[in-house]
Amino acid sequence: YVAVSLSAFALIAVIACSITTYRQRKRRIIRYAQVEFLGLTLSGLFLVALGSILMMVQPTAPLCTTAVWLTNYGYTMELVPLIIKVAAINRLISAAQRMKRVVLKRRKLFRTVVVIGLLVGVGLTIWTILDHPQTQKEYLLTDYVSGDGDRVVATRDYCRSNSNVWRYISVG
Repeated sequence: YVAVSLSAFALIAVIACSITTYRQRKRRIIRYAQVEFLGLTLSGLFLVALGSILMMVQPTAPLCTTAVWLTNYGYTMELVPLIIKVAAINRLISAAQRMKRVVLKRRKLFRTVVVIGLLVGVGLTIWTILDHPQTQKEYLLTDYVSGDGDRVVATRDYCRSNSNVWRYISVG
């Protein structure tokens, strides 16, 4: 219940931040931060929070796949715009140190985000086709003893692909 509560809190916080960002979009600080990139980052955080809620629910095969897609694509949409902006700022600073003028085009920055997002989408599609996450059972021998003197075995359902390679590719 704690994990679901934290995930729900994160989801509500992202929605509140999105509403606040939208309402404040005309302020100078938000304009300079580029509201479009803030929107991409917040949408990624929304997907991650939603995926983490789905991971806490009793897993089924469709839920497992959906949770993997939401969290992986969410992290992509959360982190890639930030990395692209930091790289652009580094390029500006480097050019300024060399007394060079640089023009950064928003369209090119967005194109990079879209291309990386498409690559992640292709990777997730390949994962889903070849070895989609399925529900697995884990059996745990507990210390509890039944009235008949038998040890109680607890079961836990979780999502997992047949190969760990996908998890390593997605997490790094």
